[in-house]
Amino acid sequence: MKKWISLLLAVLTASALATAAFASSMGGVVKPNENGDNTVTFGNDNVTYAKLSFKADSDAEKFYVELSTDWDDCAYGADFYDLDAYLYAFTVNPSIPATSAPTLLLYNRFVDEDGELTVKPGDVTIYQVKKTGLTDVTSSFTATETGDGDPVFAIRTRAPGTYVISAQKVENTSGALSPRRVTDADRAEEKRDAASKPASDVSGAAPGTKAVLPSFAK
Repeated sequence: MKKWISLLLAVLTASALATAAFASSMGGVVKPNENGDNTVTFGNDNVTYAKLSFKADSDAEKFYVELSTDWDDCAYGADFYDLDAYLYAFTVNPSIPATSAPTLLLYNRFVDEDGELTVKPGDVTIYQVKKTGLTDVTSSFTATETGDGDPVFAIRTRAPGTYVISAQKVENTSGALSPRRVTDADRAEEKRDAASKPASDVSGAAPGTKAVLPSFAK
């Protein structure tokens, strides 16, 4: 009986070590379960933004991983200011000790309160932010669902970077895009401009309708 209890505790312990979840800071130091499957979950307020799954090698060491959804952390945030888009900025240091390329799931946030998609996955464009500018990497991702039925965009990569999932395309994706961050002054100026226009001119909305705000302004 004691052997079975010991075995059960060992299994439960291994299972617990195999899953690392961050509820508020969306990041931290991870000590992988060696020779086992590991899943790091990023989210807060009962909302999951991303998951990173991998099988660790036999001498897996600790590593730091973090996800930011703050547009102030995106050098090209200004280029998405008037678009409906979501940011996923990953930091990994030094590297993920995986035996093969980890699977990264970016949860599709174009979902309404009823869980219905507001933008078709095929109409979404995924950009990766690089030093040279924005690169369309949509074809590198696969639109799929988790076992719970949540819509996600999946990719296998050893080096998660900074991605933007947008409902509209950026007009220019070359390095010529201005690497300028959206500031409070920008937002204040836009509010002043909107306040000086008739209701029918605000964001192109007709009188009595609600103008749609960009994702990072919600």
